[in-house]
Amino acid sequence: MRWYGENHELPHTPTGEWHFGWILGGLAVQAIWIVPPPRRHDPLAVSLPWGDYGTSVRFFDPSIDAWRSTWIGPVRGFVIPFVARETAGGVELLGCLGQTRLRWSFSDITPTTFTWRNEQADGEDERWALRQEFSASRSRGAR
Repeated sequence: MRWYGENHELPHTPTGEWHFGWILGGLAVQAIWIVPPPRRHDPLAVSLPWGDYGTSVRFFDPSIDAWRSTWIGPVRGFVIPFVARETAGGVELLGCLGQTRLRWSFSDITPTTFTWRNEQADGEDERWALRQEFSASRSRGAR
């Protein structure tokens, strides 16, 4: 994981865990984001700019032919709705936090790996700034 600051300074590189699973009888997917992972948990680390715990719930909405996803981040008090659609390179989620537009994307998807990016654009700015990048791989023993 690489976590960039506001001025795109050198990234912090914490480790983390991301758990995905079907919930609600297979109607939705829940993702749980844990940085730093529990075995390295320092009560102060989660409140640092590069620490966070949270969850997303996603479900397909046929009325918009897309997935609805909501990020719940209790550490920072965020509840952020997104709309997710398949793209040529993977999956893209678009949402807003105040005046900041958010683009979260999954790419380079294989059965055991993917890359996730968090990009932001402020106000009317058309330029996306990379804030986080996560190269994920399935852990041993995961189904």
